[in-house]
Amino acid sequence: MISQIHNQQQKSGKTGQRPVVVALYDVRRMETEDLLANKQARRRPLFHAFFLAGAGLVLVVTIVVLSVLLAQAHRTKDYHANTPMSECPWSDELDALKEVTYSMWRTSRVNLATRARAQLGQDASLFFLVGNKEVTRNNDVTFDFRQDSTFLYLTGANMPEYSVALYSPAFTPPDPPPAPITTLFVPAPTDRYAVWYGNVFNKLELKAKYDVNEVMYTNELELYLSRLPSPPPTVYSCNNGNPLPSLILNSTLYVNSTYLDGLINTARTVKSAQEVSLLLLLNKISSYAHESLMKAVAARVSASPSSFPSDAPSSTVTGDTTDAAQQTDDEPVQEPSNTSDSYLYEYELESYFKYLSGVCGARDQAYPPIIGSGPNGAVLHYIANDRALRINDLVLVDAGAEYLGYASDISRTFPVNGKFSPSQTVAYNIVRQTQMDVIAAVRPDVSWATLNTLTRTALTSYMQREGLLKCDVPTLLNLNMSTYFLPHSVGHTLGLDVHDTTVVTLRAGNVITIEPGLYFNDYLLQTAQNNTRVASCVSWDRIDAYRNTGGIRIEDDLLVTSTGYQMMTTVPSDIPSIQALMAGQNP
Repeated sequence: MISQIHNQQQKSGKTGQRPVVVALYDVRRMETEDLLANKQARRRPLFHAFFLAGAGLVLVVTIVVLSVLLAQAHRTKDYHANTPMSECPWSDELDALKEVTYSMWRTSRVNLATRARAQLGQDASLFFLVGNKEVTRNNDVTFDFRQDSTFLYLTGANMPEYSVALYSPAFTPPDPPPAPITTLFVPAPTDRYAVWYGNVFNKLELKAKYDVNEVMYTNELELYLSRLPSPPPTVYSCNNGNPLPSLILNSTLYVNSTYLDGLINTARTVKSAQEVSLLLLLNKISSYAHESLMKAVAARVSASPSSFPSDAPSSTVTGDTTDAAQQTDDEPVQEPSNTSDSYLYEYELESYFKYLSGVCGARDQAYPPIIGSGPNGAVLHYIANDRALRINDLVLVDAGAEYLGYASDISRTFPVNGKFSPSQTVAYNIVRQTQMDVIAAVRPDVSWATLNTLTRTALTSYMQREGLLKCDVPTLLNLNMSTYFLPHSVGHTLGLDVHDTTVVTLRAGNVITIEPGLYFNDYLLQTAQNNTRVASCVSWDRIDAYRNTGGIRIEDDLLVTSTGYQMMTTVPSDIPSIQALMAGQNP
């Protein structure tokens, strides 16, 4: 390199003009530039590789994040696919029904007065009912108010400290009996009430709202009594736990506190056309909530199966039928060690059912919802609702909305994973076939005793046929074997109370439930094992495999008609329809 520079200097005639040191500096500079150029050339492919790798990693992370977000959005969409939000399928019917509800209670009052006239004759009478008061929950907080059912039947007034008087004047045949005169007594309004709770209706507004003849304040009762004709009528009251006002008890009026209960109970058993319309609509709302609940659980399983622990090992139920869903008594199910919020708990189903009912205007429940998964389904009135659902569980949901005081009562049992296992199918069909047999027998003049006997016979026969019980059917019936698996009656009346007024023999116009069940309850099974004769007729290997199944109950609401019955409940109960519903198909 130095000789090259020297030669260049000679050719240019500039030899000696630049010192050798400068030349050496130039040489070092050129060598350094060449070295840097070579290093850059070598680094360029490596830089490109790192750049491409980084870009690829960013792309992968972006795709993963977007996939998670899309999956979450899809999961949310599926889980809430049946959430009506601000809409209800029955809102139009509900609005139409509100227009006739108060005439329904006027009809009830006329019905009661007519029945009383037929028994009491032409003398004047006074029915006086005292409504419920608010009940303290704690300190200055009260429980949600619910009016006495008899008071609701006659007035529809779901307000505390109301009273009502139904006065039937005397008459002389052949003149027709006059209609009863209804006076509603309400607390006198206060400024404080208006400040804390809002608008206070005046007497005229209340008279129009409840379709009564007159509204008076509670402190005007003495004035009301002074206006009664002479001789004073007998005062009939109910034993509803609310005592009559002291002005009546301390007066010269004769009080009969036994007659009116029976009269009203008889009147309430046969539903008016308006009551039937209300109960039919209420069944649509509750059936809709049950169906939507099944769909929501199925969607949650599909979107997030890890939300459902599976702690139960496999066990054989029949010779060739193996179910991971079942677990023997020797292998108890453990609660999930992971308390992650991702699990689906029974109380979530309870809340969702209440939400669906409330969206349709039925803000109250007829009773605390029973959401029994796995072994909890064997507890008849289980209301803790705090267990995490397992993927192979059956879930027993006994829930019904209440509207204007009237109740619905529907039970369904369905598999969390959307498909009944073979052993679950056996047990479920025992209950469903029993229910179908009993429903087919519903008609006027059939007694509850007959229906209960039919239930016991059918359930016992089907259990014996499926090999859950040994011995012949007559022997099993003599042992009352069914009581160890079905410890309640097959149904009850339904109306303003979920267990409504007593009926011995069915009549057209009765609304009833039919609800057979099959329960593998540890206490009842232990009781059966302690009875040597009973235990010898039980196939314990089969029964023990069902212990963790819990219970199965199927409950529908029916209207007894002149020729048979009308099914009021619309949610499906057969296995193919339930599985189709949970699979997102139209059953």
